[in-house]
Amino acid sequence: MIQVDARRLTWLVGLWVLLGAGCTEEVPPVALGPAGSARVVFVLPRTLPEGAVARVTASASGSGASVSTDLEGAGAQWRGWLRSLPEAQPYRFRVEAFDAGGTRRFELETDSERLEPYRPGLIILVGQEAAASSSGNTAPSIQAVVGSRAAAEPGGTLRLRALARDAEEEEGLSYTWQAEEGTFEDVQAAAATWKAPGSGGPRKVTLVVRDTQGSATSLTFTLDVTGVGTLSHEEPVVHNRWPTASGLEALSPRTVGLGQEVEVELQGAEDVDSDALTYIWTATCEGSRSESSGARFRFTPSIPAETSACDNCQVTARVEDARGGSTSYSLGLCVKNKPPPALRSPAPQAVSAVPGELVPLSVSAEDPDGGPLTFSWKANTGILGTPVQTGDTNEVPWTALSCVPAGVTPTIEVTVTNSEGLSIRVRHTVSWNGPVCGHPPCVARLERELLTLQADCTTSTPVFIPDGLALNGTGHTLTVVDPVGGHFLGAIVRNRGTSMHVRNLKVRAQGLLKDGPCDGEEGRLRGILLQGASGSVLDSEVLNIRRNQPAPNNPEGTPRGCQEGHAIEVRNRDASVRREVDLRRNLVSGYQKGGILVAGHVGAIVSQNTVTGAGPVGHIAQNGVQLSDGVTGQVMENQLSGHAYTGSSDVASGLLVAGGPYFGIAWVRDAVIRGNTLTGNDVGIYLDQAEADGSAPATSTRIQVTDNTLRNNAVTNGYPYQAGIADLGGGNTIHSNTLTGAGYDSATQPGVTFDVDVVAGPASQVAFLTPPRRVDTGACSERVLVQSQDVKGNLSKSTPATFELTASGAAAQGLTFHADATCAGPAITTVQLSTAEATASFYFKATQPGTVTLTVSRGSVSGSQDQTVTTP
Repeated sequence: MIQVDARRLTWLVGLWVLLGAGCTEEVPPVALGPAGSARVVFVLPRTLPEGAVARVTASASGSGASVSTDLEGAGAQWRGWLRSLPEAQPYRFRVEAFDAGGTRRFELETDSERLEPYRPGLIILVGQEAAASSSGNTAPSIQAVVGSRAAAEPGGTLRLRALARDAEEEEGLSYTWQAEEGTFEDVQAAAATWKAPGSGGPRKVTLVVRDTQGSATSLTFTLDVTGVGTLSHEEPVVHNRWPTASGLEALSPRTVGLGQEVEVELQGAEDVDSDALTYIWTATCEGSRSESSGARFRFTPSIPAETSACDNCQVTARVEDARGGSTSYSLGLCVKNKPPPALRSPAPQAVSAVPGELVPLSVSAEDPDGGPLTFSWKANTGILGTPVQTGDTNEVPWTALSCVPAGVTPTIEVTVTNSEGLSIRVRHTVSWNGPVCGHPPCVARLERELLTLQADCTTSTPVFIPDGLALNGTGHTLTVVDPVGGHFLGAIVRNRGTSMHVRNLKVRAQGLLKDGPCDGEEGRLRGILLQGASGSVLDSEVLNIRRNQPAPNNPEGTPRGCQEGHAIEVRNRDASVRREVDLRRNLVSGYQKGGILVAGHVGAIVSQNTVTGAGPVGHIAQNGVQLSDGVTGQVMENQLSGHAYTGSSDVASGLLVAGGPYFGIAWVRDAVIRGNTLTGNDVGIYLDQAEADGSAPATSTRIQVTDNTLRNNAVTNGYPYQAGIADLGGGNTIHSNTLTGAGYDSATQPGVTFDVDVVAGPASQVAFLTPPRRVDTGACSERVLVQSQDVKGNLSKSTPATFELTASGAAAQGLTFHADATCAGPAITTVQLSTAEATASFYFKATQPGTVTLTVSRGSVSGSQDQTVTTP
């Protein structure tokens, strides 16, 4: 039988009776044998919405024993008892909080101290809610406080242990225990022992946990000193995260002369518990202060500091919440008894600007002692270039590429500093005549003539590149979206002046842009636009340049064919000035109308681009590359695919050349189209130029179409018409192209599918398409390529197609013709001009030096070329 100290038991029974008489809580009854129990308190964040938690459960487990109960309370405070736990061992305590729908909102666990018989332990658990801090540092979170007892005898002791963590640090937390009465041992340790005062009653205890950056959190709760007759468990537990800030920042130079005002701001001050904040400012040097406004402080030193060393005047901001939490931040000023630099130039006037306009800014100043000056520029929006200093004058360019944030007046400040560190500030303001940003403006670095994009960005207004500058996207993506309440208009990226270069940039539309009426000239959707400008677009991607265009009365939203949405577009309507552009190694796809369009008085190089259409489609006839209205240049080594139209009124083209009075635009002449691969296009290469009546050009347009590979394996056009190469008869040079697939086979659908379809008259001549050859005696010549043509120089298939080969002149004796490139095969005397391009190749070998005239003829249809044979 267990023997119980009679005096101790009598004292305990008397205490419980006395406590029960003056308390609303149920106190654990006397047990016949030793038993452990614990008082559990659960605290919710004060920022949690009312009713967010409807039920809280608590449980304890250890050594096979397990007890659970529902806690009582509401709002931020929940309490309860866990009883009948075998003593002399620690337990694992767990609290779970649920909302009205049964969803668990919080779950916390902690280990208790060893439970003592008839001495309830204390468990305080604090529910945490993620709280982002714009200051970059969040206060530590106190997760739990565990007490060996929930109450102490007068003059007795109990152990308290804190559990805390910090989001930014794994170590480095410091602890401070405070009590309104009684004393703490190990006051700065996570675990401390409290010695109660000699008199009974509730006593408030506060734990403060700090991290190495000065952020702090406190937990205030009440411990009972028994013997007075009351329990204070109903006293609220206060969890308070103290205010934080990024720190003090001088809005004006920190080195100041006497009588020079300095402005300081406490950056990013906030309270994650949403408590109201109070700011208290102090300075260690004499001076006058302007009326402070919360987080900002303006101060003018008036008496020299005792030392001339910098940081001789400390400005301190203490930010306090309403629950006793406070955090202080200090900044050192350098106060000197000397005058700052003086401004030489007049005060700057406000300037105006539009997107992409490069605004030059300058300031001139002098030092009273004639010393050197430094200039430091900053802007609240837009992009600053690299400053250039000439003597005491400093200049810098500024631009905003597309927009400025709402409510922001572009302001550019320059700080002029002398060798003593004294400085003045000069402010320029810009009257902005452009749109307001719907998204943060793109961030770029401007160094002389190069803009470098620093990150991916989004825009709902066109981005203008200042005149003469190059934009290096460095692989970043510029995404266009519709503005709020409207739809995007114009080009995503375009030039401001007569020169622009773009490289390594990704341009894309986010999904499908909203549709409206087919937009006019300036409003037409384009990816990258050079308008009346020379320049280049290199190594870039332009994707999804299209609108969502549902057709009228069509619930499925089949797109309609607004003639806009070119990925890359170049235009120059000024016939007096020729512009030069270089478009190389770009990837374009997902466009609405065309991949690459070059129009006007432009010399263009379009090379090594990959242009992928959406075909077959029925809403619009797409074109991969289009040259029109006076363009000349080279289109070489591009990959052009997927331009197929299933409608019944038009064809899509991999490469379209358009011009002439029939279209009301200038002729395209002397273009070179060579080495391209065209796949799956209605018409691979379409030379679509005509006189006003629709007839062939009266004079040759001299376009060269050679060494291209064209393939189409199916008939999909609804017109219907498909051709590998189509020419209205411009006297152009077409040869050495490779055409394959049923879609370009004239036998697939006679009159619909063609390999090469040229509007031409009857064959009347044979043209040598290769230049005159020089060949050593006994050697085999290079290839000689001939073609039957009409009188205007168009390829024209001859019937019959057999032509004789003859030679005349000094080197004709012993000359032989051959079909193979080594002249090892049998000699030939005829060739067949029966290919799709009405061409034939042959080689010759001569034994006599001199000049020889080679003739290819069929009756009156013939052609000759002089060759030279030399002695090796």
